[in-house]
Amino acid sequence: MLQKRDIAYAEKALREVNGEIKLDFLSAEHPANKDFERFVEEVSSIVKKIRFEVKETEGGHLPAIVVGGKIYYHAIPDKTEFAPFIDAVSTAARKIPSVNNKTGTDIKVVVMPGCIYCPNAVRSAVGFAFSNNGVKVSIVDGMMFKEAIEKFDIKSAPTTIINEKLFLSGVIPEEDLSEWVSKATEKRFSKDDLIKMIKDQNAYKLADMMIEDGTISKEFLSVLWDDKWPLRLGAMVVL
Repeated sequence: MLQKRDIAYAEKALREVNGEIKLDFLSAEHPANKDFERFVEEVSSIVKKIRFEVKETEGGHLPAIVVGGKIYYHAIPDKTEFAPFIDAVSTAARKIPSVNNKTGTDIKVVVMPGCIYCPNAVRSAVGFAFSNNGVKVSIVDGMMFKEAIEKFDIKSAPTTIINEKLFLSGVIPEEDLSEWVSKATEKRFSKDDLIKMIKDQNAYKLADMMIEDGTISKEFLSVLWDDKWPLRLGAMVVL
């Protein structure tokens, strides 16, 4: 349920937006759909400028609230997630132009209820999407949609997933996210990048990437020979 501070935040953030703001609500055959419906109805009745167009999806899809045609909320953006949601709505309504071209980049941010770091991870991914062409961001409630993230074996939240291959734990600043997308596209990682993946308990996912690429980089070998035993152990797990 929205609080007075949420309503005040929305009114202030959307004050300079003229006319109605139309968002899509993708309704789906899922137990969580009723919760999405309640949120959509509440926002529509309280935040006067926001209106939702309900669209039915085919079987197997998750319910979603779509902002700006590129931000898919497979999560109910209430409580601590409401302010980042309104900021995304405001940005989409003002149609801030994209400045770079990151064609075909898919980013997922897995969040959990009560996570104090997740809102900032969402803000970063949303900001990156609105600043770059061809970027789609999906925000997934890992508790509500366990079946959707089960294959990823997520260890913590927030986790940012780039093109379903590169897994990054914690809050990734927008400028760093841009670098990670470039590295993932070019398959170019420094020793420090590899160390971060290992420390984030993503050794097995790093191994999957290396198997797919069919190569072991010299940067990885330098981790294997590092003088710190935990890093060498992590590198051995990857091997």
